[in-house]
Amino acid sequence: MEYRTRDIYLTAYLVHIGEKIIDIESDDRNVTTFIFEQRSYLPKTVDDFFNKRTSVEPLSFAIQLKTIKAKIYEQKAKAGQK
Repeated sequence: MEYRTRDIYLTAYLVHIGEKIIDIESDDRNVTTFIFEQRSYLPKTVDDFFNKRTSVEPLSFAIQLKTIKAKIYEQKAKAGQK
C-alpha cells in the first residue's frame, strides 16, 4: 500500500521525520507525485502537519526541501535523455 502526495512541503516534512520516498512520478503536465510506504500512523502525521501541530528545525527542513528538489530535477533530466 502507498501514500501519495503532490505537496513538496509535506514531502520534506515526512522525509525530515524519517519516512523514505519510495518513488517519484511525473506526469505529462509536469506534475510531480511523491510516493511513500503507507504506515498506520501516517494519516495522523499528515493531519498534524496540515493543522500546524508539528515543528521542525528550520535549517534541517530547508536542506530536505533542497534535496527533494534536486531529486525532481535529476529525474526530469534522466527522463529527457530517453
